[in-house]
Amino acid sequence: MVGLSVFILLDGVLTLLGQPDGYWTNHSSPEERSAIGHFLLEYSPVAFFAGIVLYAGILSFFALIIPRIFSLVLSISMIVGHSEAAFGWLTYRLGFSDWTHVLYGPAVALVIIYICGTQYGIKITKDWLTSPSSETPLAGRS
Repeated sequence: MVGLSVFILLDGVLTLLGQPDGYWTNHSSPEERSAIGHFLLEYSPVAFFAGIVLYAGILSFFALIIPRIFSLVLSISMIVGHSEAAFGWLTYRLGFSDWTHVLYGPAVALVIIYICGTQYGIKITKDWLTSPSSETPLAGRS
């Protein structure tokens, strides 16, 4: 569940980096939309980061024990959600160009392909690099 954890941790780190300057002297007004994340940030940045690590660990463990199809759905949904949040921090608070979102789709797609190939045994072959022929269902001929 590497991809799942990476994007959760990336979102958490960027959330901390995106806090306004005043947050570091007074934790009462963090910028975070998640209610639990907001609560933990109000307590302390260490509590927030510990919560993120625990959250990633619990979801990764859960993904290992549930049936594979549900694990794949869980992993992809968490990757998409946390990667969108991470890229949002990059543009909103950290001053990266709006063009940063151009990287969002390909980065997430590569991680999802990696997960499908390595963790779920879906074989990605060189045939995936070719255009669909007129005899494949993708071209409208089944």
